[in-house]
Amino acid sequence: MQARLAWYSPHAVLLAAVAYFALNAATQGLVSPTADLDQAEQLVLSQDLALGYGEQPPLYSWIVHGLFSLTGPSLWALRGIKVALLTALIYGACLVSRRLGLDGARLGAALLGFALIPQLAWEAQRDLTHSVLATVLSMWTLWAFLALRPGPGNLRGYLVLGLLVGLGLLSKYNYVVFTAALFLAALASPGHRARVLHPGILLSALAAAVVVLPHLGWALAHPQLAVEDTLREAGVSRWTGLADLGQATLAFLAPLLLVAGLSWRRWAEGDRPSGDLAFLWTLCASVLVLLVLFVLVSGAENVKDRWLQPLLFFMPIAVASMARVRPRALIAASLVLWAAAALLLPGRTLLSEWTGKVSRPNLPYAKIADGLRGEIRQPGLIVSDSQLVAGNMRLAFPASRVEVARTPEALRALLSTARGREILFLTEEGTKNAWFADLVVATAQPGGAFRAIERPLLHAPDRTLRLHWLMIQEPLKRNTTS
Repeated sequence: MQARLAWYSPHAVLLAAVAYFALNAATQGLVSPTADLDQAEQLVLSQDLALGYGEQPPLYSWIVHGLFSLTGPSLWALRGIKVALLTALIYGACLVSRRLGLDGARLGAALLGFALIPQLAWEAQRDLTHSVLATVLSMWTLWAFLALRPGPGNLRGYLVLGLLVGLGLLSKYNYVVFTAALFLAALASPGHRARVLHPGILLSALAAAVVVLPHLGWALAHPQLAVEDTLREAGVSRWTGLADLGQATLAFLAPLLLVAGLSWRRWAEGDRPSGDLAFLWTLCASVLVLLVLFVLVSGAENVKDRWLQPLLFFMPIAVASMARVRPRALIAASLVLWAAAALLLPGRTLLSEWTGKVSRPNLPYAKIADGLRGEIRQPGLIVSDSQLVAGNMRLAFPASRVEVARTPEALRALLSTARGREILFLTEEGTKNAWFADLVVATAQPGGAFRAIERPLLHAPDRTLRLHWLMIQEPLKRNTTS
């Protein structure tokens, strides 16, 4: 038994997780120097240290800003953050599972079972940012809660719990659903009720408030930014939101439940989970109830499966704990999927010419930047209507400021504060944002015209990417509001 447990010791899990996630980050970096969408967003946002940046809380951007202050804008630095976060997730899962009493094959199934959550095994390694950070903090919040001992002298545990809750609220707004579900599940579970009724929970609340209050003040002052992509448009049926929630939940859990169902035994001793293991299922029910209430009250729609990452992340542990589930079947399926993810993460880019499907890592922004350097000098400011373009240009021109203008009003406001600076304007080919080029040309002094630059896609040379650019080296017209 001791030899078998050694394979699942926290140190072994830590080393295996670092090796696996670092390998995948390296292979993706070696096949493409292009930032994906969420990575590009962080390259833009992390230029400043602010209390808020928009529809997402600021913690991830703060981490990126701090690291970039040491390394400069770097895609490898972003990948390093992701490796650290995913490693912390699996290590936290190991500690939670062991605290719940899992060992041997069931512990291995719980940890490897994260491969059966596509959002965690695939999307989290591909591009996601805030959702990954929130999931890690949710995992460690669960660990801190289970580690509480509601007796005298355990105020340190409540302080740690409060700090984690505060950081979680700064990572992604839907983390509040997990916190509320954890509180409700504890109240509904006699074995855990004492933890939340202990006076130390007031210390947790105070610590969380101290961490989150500065950003909360910003969010209350900018409510239209903080909820921009969360709540529904007026007039949309709440039943649509519930249907979206059901589809998202099914998409999130389907592979895990399918493999668990296929490995189901007709009978096993101790079918019903008890104690802390039963608490996980109570927590799952609390999360789903709160999500249904949120959709009904707010009318939120377009519920996405990635929103469930920080809320139902513990389900591989819960499923692996079930007596009727054969853990070795879960392990076998999970190993296949972990291996498939390792091959497909770089393979989707390398094989794009053969498959006919290109993804953002195929876009040759670095080559386009090299072409621009042959015709222009270092711009003081780079402006684009595309966040993907702007973020990748920060990699190519690290000394330049990059900005994104998504509306004519935003572009006019930006131009009004940029008089006399050398500005590089970039826009993608197409008519979707034709106003961008028209407004830039109309505002430039003297008048100019956009030029095109085109390069073949990475690993798909039969297709190309074309950008249109204009470098303004003269002062801009004074009237930029007409």
